[in-house]
Amino acid sequence: MKEGDFYAGFDEARQKEYEDEARDRYGDELVNESLRRWKIYSAERKAEIVARGKEILSAIHANMWRGFDRPQIQTQVEALHKHIDNFYECSYQRFRGLGRLYREHPDFVAMYQGYDPGMPEFIWQAIGYYCDSRMSAE
Repeated sequence: MKEGDFYAGFDEARQKEYEDEARDRYGDELVNESLRRWKIYSAERKAEIVARGKEILSAIHANMWRGFDRPQIQTQVEALHKHIDNFYECSYQRFRGLGRLYREHPDFVAMYQGYDPGMPEFIWQAIGYYCDSRMSAE
């Protein structure tokens, strides 16, 4: 995977917008950590990370009919949570915020609606349930 392939379909200006938005939302430290981690991965590892993310989302999509709180979904949500660690450490609170972003940010909404029109709302509910369950167990 060549540099930039991860954001295929977005030009450099759009990538810069995403980075600036992330810095505004999450701060320099988190964005710098994500960029640092991504930069040290080999092209092969980057391709594996991208493929694994798509596998997780496809599995969530395939099991949406079961309900956001079902084990088949929650297992994949846990995998998604761990998958985020490829970019930065993701607390339950941060993961919940990502779920909200997936439901509200137009680009994420469009991406998830590419799987299913109801997926942005579904993934937000599934992540919220996952975070609530995990935080109450601690």
